[in-house]
Amino acid sequence: MIKNPADLDYYAQLFETKVEAGYCRIAAATQVADSYLDGKPRRKGKRKITKAECDAAFWSCDFLFTVPAKLWQSESLVLALARYMGQESFDNLALIQHITSIAPDSVKHAVRYSGLVLQPLSPRRAEIDTLATFAPDTFGDFVRVLKTFGAAYQEHLNAVEICKSPLAELSPLELLVYASLHAFENLGSSELLSNKQPVAMDARTEDVWSAINDLFIWKLSSAKDGT
Repeated sequence: MIKNPADLDYYAQLFETKVEAGYCRIAAATQVADSYLDGKPRRKGKRKITKAECDAAFWSCDFLFTVPAKLWQSESLVLALARYMGQESFDNLALIQHITSIAPDSVKHAVRYSGLVLQPLSPRRAEIDTLATFAPDTFGDFVRVLKTFGAAYQEHLNAVEICKSPLAELSPLELLVYASLHAFENLGSSELLSNKQPVAMDARTEDVWSAINDLFIWKLSSAKDGT
């Protein structure tokens, strides 16, 4: 985990450059956030800076503590927060607590956008859980809802694993045969045998095909060589 990105001060320098050029601090911070979000490769000398290093360089910037609440409510900063929630290489709990104290809804929106509810083992989830103690009035119920949704999601994952277990010993070819038979019998065999113009698949049929595709991906990823 990156803890000290002192040699990666690109975003801090960019902010200072914008301010020196006459931009107000809000406009400068917005442009820096947009630069962080654009995802373009950065380089230090000839070496390409990794995404993890970019995350660390941006989220260690001191100016993030000085911008007003309304900036954290902007689209750029909320999306940047969502990216923070989705990474695991750098942490800045002090900053997250600061943002929580001035713009709690922005933190909640970022959590929702990031899909953190489905990542119970992420260190960012542990950070959000601490906010129930740091700001109980605004985050107590929110954290409880996250845990409820997370538990329900885990139950669904467990149910999927149980349903997949009878297929564990099948080879990819055997799974293909069974899937083909199931599709022919249940997913539009009458249309296949008809001369009529085919109709668009309904939502349920699309879901089934998607599930079959997921099963193939799972089987191929777990298959042994030569099976």
